[in-house]
Amino acid sequence: MSDGRDTSGTRRVSAVGKRERERRGPSRYVDPAEQTDSHARCYPRRWRHRHAHVPSRAGACRSHETPPGSVRSFVIVGSGFAGYTAARDIRRRDKDSRITMVTSDDGSFYSKPALSNLFSIARKNSHFRVTSAAEMERELSLTVLANTAVRAIHPASCVVETEEALLEYSELILAVGASARPLSVRGDAQDSICYVNDLESSIDFKNRLHEGCRITIVGAGLVGCEFANDLAAAGWPVDVVDIAEQPLAAILPPRCGQYVRDRLEAIGVRFHLGRSVDSIERTERGLSIALQGGTVLDAHVVLGATGLLPRVELAKAAGLRVSRAIVVDGHLRTSNGRIYALGDCAEVLGSWRPFISTITMSSRALVAAIFAQVAPVQPMLRMITLKTPTCPVVAVLRDRSGGVAEWTFHEGNEGLQAFVRDSAGRLCEYVLCGSEVTRHPELFRTVEKPSCLP
Repeated sequence: MSDGRDTSGTRRVSAVGKRERERRGPSRYVDPAEQTDSHARCYPRRWRHRHAHVPSRAGACRSHETPPGSVRSFVIVGSGFAGYTAARDIRRRDKDSRITMVTSDDGSFYSKPALSNLFSIARKNSHFRVTSAAEMERELSLTVLANTAVRAIHPASCVVETEEALLEYSELILAVGASARPLSVRGDAQDSICYVNDLESSIDFKNRLHEGCRITIVGAGLVGCEFANDLAAAGWPVDVVDIAEQPLAAILPPRCGQYVRDRLEAIGVRFHLGRSVDSIERTERGLSIALQGGTVLDAHVVLGATGLLPRVELAKAAGLRVSRAIVVDGHLRTSNGRIYALGDCAEVLGSWRPFISTITMSSRALVAAIFAQVAPVQPMLRMITLKTPTCPVVAVLRDRSGGVAEWTFHEGNEGLQAFVRDSAGRLCEYVLCGSEVTRHPELFRTVEKPSCLP
């Protein structure tokens, strides 16, 4: 899968996760009287009626400053790349703060972008690494409340309400990610569409494949192209449908998109571009996908890859400002000074950037702001990696407020380069395709970076 689609704290609970929760039991929720420095201040929900207004540090919540000498209590909602990156950056600066991570899945950590390359990983006899919540607890000296849903956030009292406890925080970080955007089509087979947005759904998708299986992917963006490459290289017939006229239309200039298309078609991928899906119906042979214009595709499995929807419900219910995603400033601070948002759920300075490189830079700015070192993200370069072994792509792009970039191209036998330069001839953006990706480290050192980068 592409850069940056981080796993979140709001995924379904697997059977393994349920058993783990039963094994850990209620002892995961610590009585304040027995609390150690490794736990956030935590109140079981059975105390709620005795504490009608929720035990609070409302005075502390009115200020963005934590009193000198006090131990901070961080609560992070979400156990994906964004959540664990924030925890790791906090630990680099502060060894003593209490960090509690709340997640509705089992809290394990893995590379979500690699989910769209599982077949190529298997062909290389490599292993898909999953680090358990217990291992992450030991590595980062934090507490993971796995298989735990957050019911509400109470900003006035700096409390997160879960199913079984009330967690006080000095700073709250929302890293709840995004959900797969569902397809809205006619027909009786909508419920048969697969969406891969976490490890569990990836396993479900793989289990649906069988010998002779035909796969239709709806969406020719990062996820769609990566899956198309992975599946076609493994021998499955693959059709890709997109309303855009080229693959990766939202990211790459047309010539680069065509270059990727040509290489994927060479391994058997069939593209149906400039057309939408009208309906998906069940048939005796499997599924029938009717496209705009009359084309009908036969398939056994349909994979939806039409983008992400940031999870904003929790923030919205807490009264935080929400637009496309949770609105944050250059320090990743929401409309409440004690609450931050990071990753696919955050809209930074009016821009939504669901990429790994963005999360990495944004996390540094967030933690710097918490520890009173000003380092706002401001406009930044986006580094995007397309993991299509048939035609790898690295793109380094700027956020633009409008207008069309003037690209120049250089094509060789094994690759394509595209550049944008300013009036002084300085390199501002580039895209590298095929073997030219090896030039990325050299070019990234010379690209003109915005002066406000952290």
